[in-house]
Amino acid sequence: MADNCPVTPAEESALSVALGISPKEIISLVGGGGKSTLMRKLALELAGLGYKVITTTTTHILPDQAIGCFIMEKKEAVLLERARLAISHNPVLTLACGQETNGKLKGPDPVLIPKLLGFSDFVIVEADGAQRKPLKAPNGTEPVIIPETTTVIAMVGIDGVGKTASEVIFRHEIAGRLTGLAPDDTVTTQAVVKLLVHPDGITRTSPAQSRKIVFINKVETGQEASYAEEIAMSLKRQALFSRVIIGKLEGDRPSIRMTQINNSG
Repeated sequence: MADNCPVTPAEESALSVALGISPKEIISLVGGGGKSTLMRKLALELAGLGYKVITTTTTHILPDQAIGCFIMEKKEAVLLERARLAISHNPVLTLACGQETNGKLKGPDPVLIPKLLGFSDFVIVEADGAQRKPLKAPNGTEPVIIPETTTVIAMVGIDGVGKTASEVIFRHEIAGRLTGLAPDDTVTTQAVVKLLVHPDGITRTSPAQSRKIVFINKVETGQEASYAEEIAMSLKRQALFSRVIIGKLEGDRPSIRMTQINNSG
């Protein structure tokens, strides 16, 4: 799209429209500030549109993050068959292969995930954790994004801007190496941009062919909107992301303030 961006849709714009997703996609969610909420809201929206949706993780999720019909099964072949049968009368499934002693659910072997599209329309994968913090810097084993992923959505909680790095960034010591922030430094919009665009930043390990989208979440006040728009305009000058979405996921329904389309995405 030409330089007349950003595009500002109506407040009731559907998530699936803002994201520009299509059936038979594998969508991986990374970063902090609302991955689980986005997974839930998007899965339920797609189900309401008549699609069959499977949610899962390549790492761990909490039991209360399960959506729809929950299936836990260690044996891959059995898990696939149970999911195939269940989805015929359940529009949303959450799949896991076991539970850790700390209560977290383990995701199935990543090689199984592409097979799920054989009987579903969308697969949504939580591909890393952020300890419920608004910002995240990945370590050398994160995020766990499968090669077949078509869309990677990097979540950012705008409530992290203006606060101390050690308070709001998960793995803040790694973030310091990427952004130059000391633990007691205040997080700026440009530090968030660095976390997003650095080769070892939030979307590291993304497949080359995947679309990459930024979702700036928790935007409620005028100041937060100003911060979010600063980040979006900085990202517009980068070739890395096809879309930047500004909005708020909490509440009865998502609110999309702005969708910036950076190129063909």
